[in-house]
Amino acid sequence: MLRNFAFYVISLSLLNSAHFSTDFVDCTDLDKLQFYCNPSDIDSKTQQPTTCAPDNSITVRCRPSSHISCKGLDSDGFFNRTIENGCHYETRVSYYVAVLLSIFFGIFGVDRFYLGYYAIGLMKMFSLGGLFLFWLIDVVLITLQILGPADGSNYFMPFYGPKVTQMRFDEQTNYSTYTCIDCL
Repeated sequence: MLRNFAFYVISLSLLNSAHFSTDFVDCTDLDKLQFYCNPSDIDSKTQQPTTCAPDNSITVRCRPSSHISCKGLDSDGFFNRTIENGCHYETRVSYYVAVLLSIFFGIFGVDRFYLGYYAIGLMKMFSLGGLFLFWLIDVVLITLQILGPADGSNYFMPFYGPKVTQMRFDEQTNYSTYTCIDCL
């Protein structure tokens, strides 16, 4: 009995010393599950976050979870975090215009001209959309956002619009597991 009590006291002291460590980690190095970010303000003219930078990154204000202590907080308890690919800086091709051109004028190759694929646009123009086959394929590809602008940029669309994110799995894909200790 005394042995179990001593084991319990030692375990509790080790747990408390590990949980309440005075070593702080930098707030920008926290895991995604250890902080919450405020939604970014959206510019009504460009439909992009107001902090959109030319490298397509945005800066958002984040707050660590209540049980996390980190360094780099401002006086309000927030820190700034940069999110890569959070916006589409200087996008000139509208998704909705591309879809409408593909549906109504795609048989003449207007959709491909609009996206910057001039050779395929000419081919579709003189073959009536590849005898309607290329027209139908392009409608599906543009609607699913598989076919984008020729310059490699993304479509311009409202920030909360129908964006498609491509997911790829390869040998460098990291899988993380989340164990909720406080949930039990």
